[in-house]
Amino acid sequence: MAKKEFDPTVKTLVETGPTDWVVLAEFPPAPVRIIDADLSTVSSLADKVLRVQVKKPFLFHMEFQSGLDSAKLPATLNSRSALLEERYGLPVWSVVVLLRPEASGIRRSWCKCCCEEYVP
Repeated sequence: MAKKEFDPTVKTLVETGPTDWVVLAEFPPAPVRIIDADLSTVSSLADKVLRVQVKKPFLFHMEFQSGLDSAKLPATLNSRSALLEERYGLPVWSVVVLLRPEASGIRRSWCKCCCEEYVP
């Protein structure tokens, strides 16, 4: 398992300005609140999850990558997205945030796990 040396810093940054992260992913500014990202029923923890308060609310799930975990990343995003949707009953948009050049082997596109009808 990859060392999580960036987790505390990045999570603090998200907590300091959660709306900024949603805007960075090219969503319009909207009220957001940080929700519990613990998915411990299956020993899984999403890096950070925000609830975006728009007409059709959705969860904004962020995974921070500092290294090459690309082989497992799609399955990880899929399972965490499904667990979050089941727990909160809201559609989930997942975004991978690359923290350093070593993570650049990951395909550089947003992973949007949601139907287009939920675009705010």
